[in-house]
This record gives sequence, C-alpha cells and structure tokens, in this order.
Amino acid sequence: MLLALQKYDITVSYLSGKKLIVADFLSRAPMNETECVEYENVDIYSLREKELCNMFETINQIEGLDFKNTTIERIKQETDNDEILQRLIEVIKKGWPRHKENLQCDDLYEYWEFRDELSVDNGVILRSDTILIPKSMRSEMLTRIHKAHQGKDQCIRKARASLFWPRMSHDIEQKVKSCSTCNAYPMSPRHLPMQTHETPSLPWERVAADVFHVDENNYIIVVDYYSDYFEIEKLNSLSAAHMILCMKKIFAIHGVPNVLVTDGAPQFINDLFKTFASQWEFTHITSSPLHSQGNGKAESAVKIAKQIIKKTRLEGVDPFAAILEWRNSPTGNTSVSPVQKLMSRKTRSFVPVVSKQLQPNIVVGVPEAIDLRKRTYKYYYDKKARNLPDLEIGQGVRVKPQERGRPWMRGRVEDKLTPRSYVVKTANSTIRRNREYLVPSYEPPPLLPISCPSPTPEPPPTLLPINCPSPTPRVPQVVSPVPVHNPTLPRVFNEQLPRTTKSGRVIKTPDRWSYARH
Repeated sequence: MLLALQKYDITVSYLSGKKLIVADFLSRAPMNETECVEYENVDIYSLREKELCNMFETINQIEGLDFKNTTIERIKQETDNDEILQRLIEVIKKGWPRHKENLQCDDLYEYWEFRDELSVDNGVILRSDTILIPKSMRSEMLTRIHKAHQGKDQCIRKARASLFWPRMSHDIEQKVKSCSTCNAYPMSPRHLPMQTHETPSLPWERVAADVFHVDENNYIIVVDYYSDYFEIEKLNSLSAAHMILCMKKIFAIHGVPNVLVTDGAPQFINDLFKTFASQWEFTHITSSPLHSQGNGKAESAVKIAKQIIKKTRLEGVDPFAAILEWRNSPTGNTSVSPVQKLMSRKTRSFVPVVSKQLQPNIVVGVPEAIDLRKRTYKYYYDKKARNLPDLEIGQGVRVKPQERGRPWMRGRVEDKLTPRSYVVKTANSTIRRNREYLVPSYEPPPLLPISCPSPTPEPPPTLLPINCPSPTPRVPQVVSPVPVHNPTLPRVFNEQLPRTTKSGRVIKTPDRWSYARH
C-alpha cells in the first residue's frame, strides 16, 4: 500500500467532533438499501505491493544501454580479471568507510569522490547509468570514441554519456592530441597580433624590396618605409647578379639605406647578395617564407605597381607617366605626396601647377602620422587575433603545406630565429616558417629508413626515430615504434603529458587533490 501511495502527498490531521462542519456525515445521510459487497481478493493492496517490489528487483540497467552483448561480456571478464576492480566491488557491497584513509587499498582512492554513484550489476560496475571500463579495455574504448576523428570536446561529451573511468577526459584529450590523422589536417591557428616595423625617422632610411611578375615580365620594386615612394626596374634575368645591378642603380640615385627588408627568395639569400650587403654597408632582414605580412610594405607597393602596369597596358599609354602622377598624389589621408615626403618638393608632372608649389618645402610630422596610422591598423586587426604559445627547440610540430588540401608535414623545431620565426626539420629538408604556419604536435617522432653499410648482404633497413643516433631493440609486443626518451621532445600519450591551458600555461594540481595518502 505504501508503494501505491508514493505518488500522492497526503497530510492526515485530527479534528474533534465539535470542529467538524457536518459531524458523522455518513450516519446523517443513510442509504435506503444496503448491499454487502464481497471481494475475491481481500489483500488487494498487499498483492499490489508485491508486484511493485518484483518489478524493481528485475530491472537490468545493462540491457538499457546501447552496447552489444559481446562487449558487455568482455567487460565482465576483464572486470573479473582486474584485482583492483574486484576490491572495489567488495567495498561497494560491504559499504564505504567514513574516511578515505580507512580504505585498505590505495588504488581505490581515485574512486572515493564517486562512491555514492557506484553500483554493481551482473558483475559490471556502474556509475549511475555509465559503465566503468577496466584498465585493459580503455585503450580500445579510446579508439572507438575517436573513430570519427572529432575534436576533444565532442569526444568527451560522447564518452561521458555512456562510459566512465578516472581521468577519462584527460586520456581522451591526449588521444586526440596524439592522433596522426587529426594532426595531418588540423585547424589553422588564428592570426597573431600585428607586429609593426620600427618607424624610420629619415627618408630612405629603411626600404623594402620584392620581385613580381606581370604579363611574363619580371620586375624588382624598392619602396621607402618613410614616404611610400617606390622605384621599379625591369629584370632581364632573375639571377642574383642582374638583380643586384638594378638595386645599385636605385641606390646610386637615392642613397644607401640603413636597412633592407626582403622575403626569402633565392635571389636574396645567396652568398653574392651577402657580399653586396657587406660591401654597401646595409643591414639585410628577411621575412619568413610564405608569410607575406612580414614584407607587407613591399607587397603593398607591388599591388599598386601591378594595377598601374595592367591598366596602362590595356589603355595603351606610357606606364612611367602614370607612375609619375601617382608619386605626386597625396596618400594616407594627408595633403602631401610620396615624392614630397622623400625629396621635400613636388616634381613637375602633367598636371599644371604654379611655380611656387615646385619650390622645396620640408614636410614635418611624417613619423607621427605613420605611428598614428600603424596604431589604427593594429587596433582593428588585433580584435580577431590572439597570441600563440612559443615553441621549444626539439618540439614536434606540423607544418602548413603550400597547396591547400594537402596534409600538414611532420617536423621538429631546430632553432628559433626571431620571436615568430622558426627553423623546422622535416623528413626531406630543413625549412623556415612563421609561427602561424606551425601547429604543435604530440605524436611520436617520425620514422626514417636508416641502413648501415656492411661487407655482408645488407639486412632490411630498420625504422628508427630521426633523433635516434643508434639502433634501439624492438619490443615484439608493441605495435607502434617505441619513442626515444628525449627531454627536448614532447612526451607520448602514455607518459601522462602535463595539462595546459589554451594559452600554453601548465596547470599544476594542488597536492591536497592528489590521490596519494598523506
């Protein structure tokens, strides 16, 4: 009867007869005829109570979960073979002690905070509606969870719906990080905050150069950071010697700059160009390959020059006349032109002007205007950018390919050149890339075939990690290659990698939350 009345909230109170509105209501309104009703089952409430008890006793929680019976049977067998889980079942059935220190097995400490949710059903341990996976099957379950190669958060949500074991979220995170397939096609990192060049204080103090192509013709452009003034020379050859000759002509007109910024094209990173920079006494700075923002001033000038050349060629007019007019046009929301900022005067062009405007006039406030423009660009650009953690020498990375849709190459950081430029060694070469083109990888070191010459017939080449100086004995039971323990390389999934935040800061767990006995 009590089970049948559980769905009601009944309150029983006593009232004396004088407080009743209609006392003895049934006796004051008798029926004309009375009929004796006989029940076949007098103990009707007693029978209902037994039915409810039997129903609760026959509930099987495992049958309600979305698992095959073969998997459940394996979980039962592995649970029976696991000594720690057998001790846990014994504690669950007998009852947990009042204090954690009273547990006879230290390995049960990690289950202490879940003790009120643990139960045993048909030899399988459950935490509420989730199955506790034995340690021998956790690697297999991680593979099943990550079968669709989803992200960390999606895998954790999927696993928490049906599975459980201590530090499951941490194990899933390390599984996703060490997945070679996922690392081959990662999400491109967000842009880094804008890093501007130092503002020059004098004209032609800092210049940038680049090579570009228009209609099967090659050109070299040199642009001034101070005035935005640029010079163009047509290249008859892409050799370093011919390009240096063209740059000497430009420097003979405007002078030798203190700093020259270029990209990593072969014409700029050879011994001949190093000799040219040393003899003409200027500092040569190169940007990271494929990172056009590192040489943004030259790229901007190239865009303007290409538009002028294409439009004048389509119209059939002289491109140099158009370049002359552009140099005399005010730029950057100012009233002065590039030629005025460079030469402190206007040059005579096809637009008529009075002679007074052609007289020399020193332009002031140019560095301040450049700084203001840089701060404005940086303010809006940095709204969608964020810093990325620095990479350590020896750390494994994935390198963004030049062609879209191709898998990212595996590599290892060899050196750090500038705050955002790294030298990375891949399986085929050593390259330089900006931080935006590198993604940290927690995979084992890549394998390269290594064969040792000998007078006897050569044995099959042995696959070893690239950082291994000598052969390492193979363990037959291990399917994947055993990584060499190198402190400079990232640790493997089984070595319990430290937990880090999105910014790269290591999360240190307080000692009081550890499972060791104090």
